Amino acid sequence: MSRSVPKEIREFRRQQRETLNKLARSEFREGLKPESWLLEGRFLQQAAEVLWSASDQDYREFISRSEQVQRTSPGGGSVETKDLKNLEVFRVYMLVAGLAIENMIKAIIVKNDPSLIERDKLDGKLDSHDLPGLFREAKVRMSPDEESYLKLLSGHVVWAGRYPVSKTWEDMVLWEGGKPGGTPRKPVLRDEPNHYHELFLQIRKRLSDQLLGATK
Repeated sequence: MSRSVPKEIREFRRQQRETLNKLARSEFREGLKPESWLLEGRFLQQAAEVLWSASDQDYREFISRSEQVQRTSPGGGSVETKDLKNLEVFRVYMLVAGLAIENMIKAIIVKNDPSLIERDKLDGKLDSHDLPGLFREAKVRMSPDEESYLKLLSGHVVWAGRYPVSKTWEDMVLWEGGKPGGTPRKPVLRDEPNHYHELFLQIRKRLSDQLLGATK
């Protein structure tokens, strides 16, 4: 026969749950503040820079070896890449770069609408990885090149930087308006890692300036 829990212990447990709930709610709302989103974006930016440095070094070596093969073997030849361990790190770099920009643009959304901080649930405006959509929500301008790049980053955040495959084959078409065998509605980015990184730095600086109130 089970023994009943003493009233004092039940009351202690109740108070303990209330304290934990208040603490969790406070931390949740603190995390919603623009400063929290910006700080997380900076951490991710630093991680992205580390990944970029490793990836870029191996990519430059790969290009150098490819040019060497073209000069010495006009008829064709293979490029040795077994020792270039960081070539594939680029996909993870794109994932982390996307998350850095996502945190920063969400900081602007919350800054524009402080009521989002007073809620006990993540608002639908913030529950998204659609970077072009988030930029439109934040009323932050995008060039056609930047919009295409942001859509590519979104694809890496959702799946391409984390998994070998997406949920459906249609999701593997990353370009906006792109269809298998079709043509995107907007100009396709130059498929060059350096161009992607330049866009990352360019967008990151503009968002940081806007958040910190810097003069443009």
